[in-house]
Amino acid sequence: MANTGNSLSIPQIIVFSILIICFIYFRIRYSDNPLIKRNFKKYLFLRNLDKTYKPYLAQYFVFYNSLNIKDKLVFERRVQKFIDLKQFIPRGGIKGINPEMKVLIAGSAIQLTLDIRTFTLHISGGY
Repeated sequence: MANTGNSLSIPQIIVFSILIICFIYFRIRYSDNPLIKRNFKKYLFLRNLDKTYKPYLAQYFVFYNSLNIKDKLVFERRVQKFIDLKQFIPRGGIKGINPEMKVLIAGSAIQLTLDIRTFTLHISGGY
């Protein structure tokens, strides 16, 4: 069977498919779209805490500072997941939500649930 030049070989199809899957994965993972945050990010792996949030944890959470390295990592990843999954809505005259506010809210929620191995917070509404 002669190759006409218009058809793709099996390895080319596999590479192309992998590239498409990677593109879709990264578009979902780093999206700030609330629909994507609610429906897809909860199924992705836990990611490390964004470096803009870490100073606020160390500054405001004595509990966090007293944790060992392994538990700090768990705490940080859960804080990041909480921030990724929740939509923060300013209320009461507040014009916007800054990273410090997000960390204070998320860190407080995670501090309450840190000893629970599998946790989910089903809280409706904005924060």
